Amino acid sequence: NASLSEKAKELETDKATLIAENSEEKQKFTARTQQLEGELETVRDEVRSLEKDAKEQASEMSHLQKTIAKMDKVQTSNEKTIDDLKGWKDQAKRDLKDHEKAIEGANRENQTLKGEVATLQQSIEEATEAIQGSQEAKVEAERAA
Repeated sequence: NASLSEKAKELETDKATLIAENSEEKQKFTARTQQLEGELETVRDEVRSLEKDAKEQASEMSHLQKTIAKMDKVQTSNEKTIDDLKGWKDQAKRDLKDHEKAIEGANRENQTLKGEVATLQQSIEEATEAIQGSQEAKVEAERAA
């Protein structure tokens, strides 16, 4: 019987040891669980922050894409304006050449007309001299008569 009593005491001691060890393990497990829950919450906070940053970056990217599209439109418009201006410049050069040719033609015509005027003036002078001569001859003929 004494051996059973000793065995019972050993079992009680083992039970108490196991309960103490179990309690210690449970405390360690609870502490580790709390630590992991804290770390998990930190990770969740970081994920939320990263998601917020990603949304902000997506918004910025969208804004930049819109700005780039506007700049592309402006550049296309500017290139068209430059092409138009080059066309107008080329037309102005052609018009200038046409005007220069017209001026040269007008100058030639002017020279021709000056020559004709000089010829007409010469003819008028000769006709005037002839008329004067004829009048003087008429006056002399009347005196003689």
